[in-house]
Parts: sequence; structure tokens; C-alpha cells
Amino acid sequence: MEKHELIIPEQLSSVVSLHDINDLSKAQQLAANYAPLMNAITEKIEELKTLDKNKPGDDKKAKRIRIDVGHICSKAGKEKDKDKEYIKIEGKLIDGLYSAVNGMGRLTQKDAEVIEKHAENVEKERLADLQMDRELDLSSYSDETHTYDLSGMKPDAWEAFLEKKKSDFEAIQAAEKKSEEERLAKEKAEKEEKSKLRKENEALQARQVEIEEARKVRSKILLPLADFIKDFESVMSMAQEDFDTAVLDAEKESEAKAKADRIAANKKALDERKKLDTRRFRATELGPYIGLIDDYEGLLSCESKVYDTEFELLKSKAIAKEESVSFTKGLDELDDFSDEEPVNEVRGSGRTTRIIDECIQELFNTGEVTVKDHEDKPAYHIRVVKAVAGRLAMEHGFKPDNLKVNYITYHISLVK
Repeated sequence: MEKHELIIPEQLSSVVSLHDINDLSKAQQLAANYAPLMNAITEKIEELKTLDKNKPGDDKKAKRIRIDVGHICSKAGKEKDKDKEYIKIEGKLIDGLYSAVNGMGRLTQKDAEVIEKHAENVEKERLADLQMDRELDLSSYSDETHTYDLSGMKPDAWEAFLEKKKSDFEAIQAAEKKSEEERLAKEKAEKEEKSKLRKENEALQARQVEIEEARKVRSKILLPLADFIKDFESVMSMAQEDFDTAVLDAEKESEAKAKADRIAANKKALDERKKLDTRRFRATELGPYIGLIDDYEGLLSCESKVYDTEFELLKSKAIAKEESVSFTKGLDELDDFSDEEPVNEVRGSGRTTRIIDECIQELFNTGEVTVKDHEDKPAYHIRVVKAVAGRLAMEHGFKPDNLKVNYITYHISLVK
């Protein structure tokens, strides 16, 4: 172990005093091994105190000091390992001495690093602030500010980049604004068009309602006059003045026709009444001579001059004919045709009498009649047939050869 005739620095002396070592000379010898190293560090500390972190060039000096102190610390480490090989008992002392040297050295390094890294840190802070400022400027035109290394751009490049982003943003904004204005204009135009169409439709519907109502009114007026209007639809669509004129003309024609129809109907009714009265009169007048008539119906409806001539001939024939046959006797013989017993009960309703009268009237009018009682029984029908024949014989002078009677079908016809 080498001996050093050096003064032990105060820092090492305090370390020695803290350890319980009886042999102070040996401890001092060990401390003497580290005294040069401590002195070297002390010199570097004094040198470091002369440096200013804001002074250009001192950063390099500080770096040199940091490196030199590092070398001193390395030497101290080697000394430690060397001394511990010889004196493991004093290991704690050696460790304490090392820690003192190393701790002081590390603190010195940190102080030196502050000066050394100051400019670099200031630059980093400047770039960080620049990045933040530029991101803030760019955020007005883009949402992707964090994707760009804005602080690394040179001023000209940054200005050009920001201007490009601004131009793109304004172009997009202008396009969106134009698109929105066009959309709003289109919506407004569509609303106006819909409103216009709605109003037009409402007007058309109102007009259509008016037209339909007018048509209904005109239809009620024209329908009774339809036969006197040549072009119904044309009149329906006429102007009011022309429509009124057409209606007036049609009403005049209708009144004229109605008047003519009434006159004609009255004349026809009068003619029919005269004809009916004439037929009734002739039927009554011809009753006694019906057996001598060849065309009974023709005689009822012929002209007056013809009838007068034929009637005079009938009267002449009746006077000339002298045949006489008992008609009542012939009726009695007809009982053999009945398939039932004669009806003797008296019903007294008066309906049979009316049926007999109606049958005689129809026989005079048509020349034949089918007789039916109101009760649908053969005996009753035959009784009515006999009653009709009896009335004709007794009241109208008919003879058996003047009639043809069928008691199976209850049919009576005049014999021509």
C-alpha cells in the first residue's frame, strides 16, 4: 500500500471520525489515498463556480469539468477496489470514503449538467412553445394539428404551409357555404312552387265546385226541358245570358207541346168516350137481333152510315124470320152435362149477380165469354152458365140456336 504525505481534506477527516477505527494512522493512510482525488474534485468545484450558464462558451467548460470529474470518480472507484483487497476490515471506511467522494462528484456532475444542458433545454422549450403557437394558429383551419412537426419548419416553409391550409379551408368553407345557399334557395323555391301549386289546386277545386254546383242547378232546370234542347252539353256550358235565352226558348216549346198534348189527349179521350158510348148503345140496340148478325164486332165499331144501313137490314130480317124455338126448354135439357148435384143453397152475397152482368156485357162486346163463379166448383160454374143463358133468353130474346154453350169449359159464344 502506498504512503502519501498529504494533508487529509476536511471532508475525508469527518468520514474517518465517524467510523470506530482504533488505528487512526492506518485510516489516515487510507484517506491519504483519496486525498488527491478529493483535491482534484475541489479544484473542479472552484473552477465550476467561475462559470455562468448564460455565458457563451461556459457550456463547453462545464462539459469538460463533468467529464474530468467522471474520470476522478472512476479513479476513486479503482482505488476503492484496490484498498478493499488489502483491508476488507476497513471496508465500511473505504465505502464511506468512496461514497463521500462519489456523492460529491455526482452532485458536481448535476450542477455541471445544468449549465451544460441549459442551452439545449432552452431550445427544447422554445421549440415546444413554437409548436404550441403554430398548432394554435393552424387549429383555425385544420383539426389535425398534432400530426405535423410544426416547430421543425423554417419560417418561410411555415408561412407557406399555413397559407395553403388557410386557402384550402376557405375554399372548403366557400364551397360549403355555396352548397348550403343553393340548398336553402332550392328549398325555398320548392316551398314557393308547392305553395303556388297548392293555391292553384285550391282555386281549381273551388272553381270545379262552383262549376259542379252550377251544373247541378242548370241540370235541374234543363232536365224537364231535355226533349226541347238539341245539344244538352252545349247549353250546359253556355254563358249565363245565352243559357237563360235557351231555357226560355225551351220553356216556350215545352208549353206549346204541353198545350198541344192536352188538346190531343182531351180530343182522344172525348173520341174514346164517344166510341164507348156508341158501342154500348149499339150493343143494347143489337141485343134482340144478335142471332142474325154475321160480324157482331164489326157492326159495333163501323161508321154510323154503315151501321144505320146494317141495322135496318137486321130489323127486316127479324121480321121476315118466323122460326120459334123454346129457349127455356133447351136450357132445362142442359142439366145432364153437370157432374155434380145442383146447388140449392142460397149464398146471398150479390157477387154472382155481378158476375152474370159482367159476362153478358163481355159477350155483347166481344161475342164470347168464359163464365166462372167466384167459388171454383164445377156445379157453381154450370149454375152461372145457366143463369147467363136464362137472362139472355128472358131479357134479350135470345133463342137456343143463337148461342153455343160448352158446359165442360164454361164457354158461351154467339152463333153467327
